[in-house]
Amino acid sequence: MMARCHCSNTLCAVLLVLATAVSATSRAQDCRVGSLPLKNEKLSAHSIMLGVLEVKDGFMSPLKYRGPMIDFASEVRRSIGCGESWYRTSFFKLGFSPTTNHSDNGSMLALDINWRMSWERAWLKRDNLSITAGPQIFTKVGGLYNSRSSNNPAVPKVYLAASVAGQAVYGFRLWNYPMALEWRAELPLIGYNFSPTYGLQYYEMVYVDSFSEASHLAWPGNLNNFCQRLSLDIPMGGVQLRLSYYGDYFHYDIGGLDCRIYENSCMIGVVRRFEIKYNGR
Repeated sequence: MMARCHCSNTLCAVLLVLATAVSATSRAQDCRVGSLPLKNEKLSAHSIMLGVLEVKDGFMSPLKYRGPMIDFASEVRRSIGCGESWYRTSFFKLGFSPTTNHSDNGSMLALDINWRMSWERAWLKRDNLSITAGPQIFTKVGGLYNSRSSNNPAVPKVYLAASVAGQAVYGFRLWNYPMALEWRAELPLIGYNFSPTYGLQYYEMVYVDSFSEASHLAWPGNLNNFCQRLSLDIPMGGVQLRLSYYGDYFHYDIGGLDCRIYENSCMIGVVRRFEIKYNGR
């Protein structure tokens, strides 16, 4: 009799697991993983990023610095206009990194703040595949602080640009479970970059009116910046778990100074689909 009870309990546990899996799959289907937001919806994603930052800034030091990077990122995408053919995406990222040089006798702190806004048209929209692309406002601000530099220990980073952004989302099923693979790329084209020339002191910019020497037109001939993200969205109940790789490659050679800031990070986040009820909120 105890054996029958044990078998009954085991069967109930198995049925409970199966019911939970079916319920989760049903809810996953309801969350429409990989699909673009409808006119009355918005997609909101919040992620934590952990990775590695490499910095080489000629104004601060001729050495390359490397260290761990931690970021917080937030992204919102919604449909705009008529016909659900245009989408607006806003992205914000705040990152901090303590880096050291290869000799481990110097440290540099890096702060990075990104904000971007894009307006993308759906050039292809099918049940399992969508491609959007359009213009974007691209901003990158922050700064570097080098503990070994006594003359100019810190340098601000300001980069504003007009860019293009695109995103491709492919929905598929793995063991009848819906998932989505997403690739997003952003390429700034022309804008403004703050970069002090070699030997320029900050007091000269303020008192000698040499700020123009640190202001430069940025274009692909002297500055290259490319951002990309590869993500896998996995539905979990009414939300989606997002696992991503994020790469940000920033390089310029202006005024005889070379600056390279490369970030490679892994992201883990949660994506939720909200209904816009009134007044666009």
